[in-house]
Amino acid sequence: MLNKINKKIIKIPSHEIHNKDLIKKCLNIFDQVLISTGAAKWTEIKRITKINNYKKKAIMMHCVSSYPCEIKNINLPRIEALKDISKNVGYSGHYFGIEDAIGAISVGCTYIEKHFTINRKLPGRDNKFALLPGDLKKIAKFRDNFQLMNIDRGLDLQKCEMSTYKDYRGRWSK
Repeated sequence: MLNKINKKIIKIPSHEIHNKDLIKKCLNIFDQVLISTGAAKWTEIKRITKINNYKKKAIMMHCVSSYPCEIKNINLPRIEALKDISKNVGYSGHYFGIEDAIGAISVGCTYIEKHFTINRKLPGRDNKFALLPGDLKKIAKFRDNFQLMNIDRGLDLQKCEMSTYKDYRGRWSK
């Protein structure tokens, strides 16, 4: 059914990371397959890397499957290990707030997935910690600004610094 709607991208939830048949099928059908790594042992995660089309299509999503996840359990250093086995790494977060997503972007995650709601009073366990529309805007603005901050402008002074260089250097020395 999903195959008919969109062949571009699909996400495998954490509780299905053990389902090699599902992952194989998705890697054969979809252009990109986000694989959430929550509640999985490292050996289970590494096993996925041996599946055909993994290197070309899979994006490993760092996740801690705790609802909501306490900040002390986010474990961003695990993302570095995921980078060793996946060319693209993402983050699937269950923390109440946006700091985890901003941290994940800061350490190189190229995909961010957070639960979203229009009203935290709606029923369901996820709505209580899900992001509101304004929160998503803040994450997107940080992502865009972070990309701009990371453009390599070289080691020398920049054009925008020339007036300071010309007009203020040496003012207090002979």
